[in-house]
Amino acid sequence: MTISHTTDLDVPEDTAWAADAVCAHVVRPDYDPWYAHPYRDDDLVAEAKAFCAACPVLNPCRAWALSRPQEQGVWGGMTEDERTQHRKAVHRRNSRRKVSA
Repeated sequence: MTISHTTDLDVPEDTAWAADAVCAHVVRPDYDPWYAHPYRDDDLVAEAKAFCAACPVLNPCRAWALSRPQEQGVWGGMTEDERTQHRKAVHRRNSRRKVSA
């Protein structure tokens, strides 16, 4: 495993973990709360996050999404906006460490 500059989590090198994801067994052609965007359906986003919270692969999913420009959908229990904010916060923290070093 590698460590991404965008997260402090271990980033899986492959996506074998995805087979165990809750979303892999819930999504149907007429139901996919993980991609409620562009309509921003808050109820669907909340449903997706609830599934994620109980998912056995939450951490590798989150690390994978944070380490890539995954801009759409709920991944690892985070929306695209939350991932963007997280990346910015990590970048600021890393920048401060470099300045103080």
